Amino acid sequence: MALNRLNDYLFKWTFGREEHKSMLLDFVNAVLTNGSDENIIVDFEFKDRELNPRKLKEKESLLDILGKTSDGTVIDIEVQIENKHDIDHRTLYYWAKNYSLQLIAGDDYKNLKKTVCICIMNFNYFDRDRYHSCYSVQETVDHKPLNNDMEIHFIELKKWAGLLRKPVNRLEKWLLYLADNDPKELENVAEENKHIARAIAAENVFSLDDGERYLYDMREKFFFDQGAVANRINTLESNLKDATAEAAK
Repeated sequence: MALNRLNDYLFKWTFGREEHKSMLLDFVNAVLTNGSDENIIVDFEFKDRELNPRKLKEKESLLDILGKTSDGTVIDIEVQIENKHDIDHRTLYYWAKNYSLQLIAGDDYKNLKKTVCICIMNFNYFDRDRYHSCYSVQETVDHKPLNNDMEIHFIELKKWAGLLRKPVNRLEKWLLYLADNDPKELENVAEENKHIARAIAAENVFSLDDGERYLYDMREKFFFDQGAVANRINTLESNLKDATAEAAK
């Protein structure tokens, strides 16, 4: 059975392990350079956060990938499957939290390092055709940046998949892997990009581990149940709205 590469437990297993660091670096560089072959990040130190399997049934299970580069830049990567219509506020909150946690009492604010958030979304959110959006803090008239400390990337996978074309750069090759919407083309991409080939090989190892598959399935069930609850709430709200309109006649 094919695995859901947007399952955040699998995503963290694939990209968030020391032995898989080269894959993460290739993906992050693809995002930060908007698909070019330039590698602006050459190392990444993972922030060790122990995962409690019992909390996989909770949304806030610390399944994002958090760490810092050799120059101190903080990078946080997460996958969002369900559109709760708050991803802009939610991501800004996570950015602010990761930015502020760099300091302890008495530290100089000048010691704060650039903080980057990368949010991969399995839904469309922004009113633009581009699948990759990047935000920073700029002056409203001349658009000069306040500083370079903020960088927030949103990747809308459905917009990429909707292009219905072959990938044209490194980022799009990774999005093809994540969206998993063209297995034949992915074979060609894996021959061109050794890191994507390694990611595919890694998930094959994952699928053969009964313990990991159990935790993966727990996470899949959580999102399935969450979706069922959301659909039920939407139905009830729609029925209530119809009943209210009928009563007002």
